[in-house]
Amino acid sequence: MNNLRQIGLATHGYMDDNNGWVPPFENSDGPNVWDDFDWCTHLGPYLGKPLPAGPGGPFHQVGINYLRCPTLNVSPFQPPVGWATYGINLNWDNTPNVTSFGNRPRAPVSTSLPASTFLVGDSGGDRIIFSPSHWPFITSDLDNDGINDFTVNTGVIYNLASPRHGRGLNFVFMDGHVEWVSLKDFLTNKNNLWGP
Repeated sequence: MNNLRQIGLATHGYMDDNNGWVPPFENSDGPNVWDDFDWCTHLGPYLGKPLPAGPGGPFHQVGINYLRCPTLNVSPFQPPVGWATYGINLNWDNTPNVTSFGNRPRAPVSTSLPASTFLVGDSGGDRIIFSPSHWPFITSDLDNDGINDFTVNTGVIYNLASPRHGRGLNFVFMDGHVEWVSLKDFLTNKNNLWGP
């Protein structure tokens, strides 16, 4: 949770310095609309890690090179080796909800998002938690607990969220607070935490 508090503070520092814009997930798959860095790299200067010289990576800094989740060695929900341990709330489609990707439209300013929207959380994938707002869990129940947890749109259980803390996840929210959320509450969008 302390790691996510630091990520939350860094994200708010970035947003304060960038007219409220949420850091982009990544802007390297299309024209350089505003720069060529991902969200982890953008947070580097706010966590004591300067931006690299020139465009591009190194990607995956948060949760790989520093601020790694300390429970990974004891959890069955582990991201692949070399992958980030935290993911940003991402809609991969053309209309962003929290953060943006490639040459898609830029994400909304943070003040337009509800405080209850999760920003970054425990991930089992590549710096991402695919937003259930756009890819809801409607396809099947892969872990047999009676709650749908998979969608063919993303092709991964829990949309790459990683419930590695007592069958739950830690999230930092748009207002900066950090909270543990049960897997059930995440899958059922308690308090509209998925965002718009």
